[in-house]
Amino acid sequence: MAAPRKYPDELRERAVREVRVTGRPVAHVARDLGIHPEALRGWVRQDVNGWIRNSGDFDGVIDFDKAMHDPDDPLALNDAYDSGDHLHPNDAGYERMANEVNLALFTP
Repeated sequence: MAAPRKYPDELRERAVREVRVTGRPVAHVARDLGIHPEALRGWVRQDVNGWIRNSGDFDGVIDFDKAMHDPDDPLALNDAYDSGDHLHPNDAGYERMANEVNLALFTP
């Protein structure tokens, strides 16, 4: 996968840390629309998330996908974190996402 990074050397020279987040699950939205989740973007999201997690190109990774997916259906948002529209987190979901952030990633 080609890295969508325009200025990695300049970031390092300025001591700017590059932290990426993985994309959250969206399968329920696809199902609500009558579209198979893979057709919407499940496989693309998985490929991009895999690259973010494993490329070693970043100073840190925040894995919202892992934190928010349904353990029985990794393409879907966990019902415990769903606001009801199958896309946006509820308060517990936002809290879960906040807890996933390691603040040490943002300290020199």
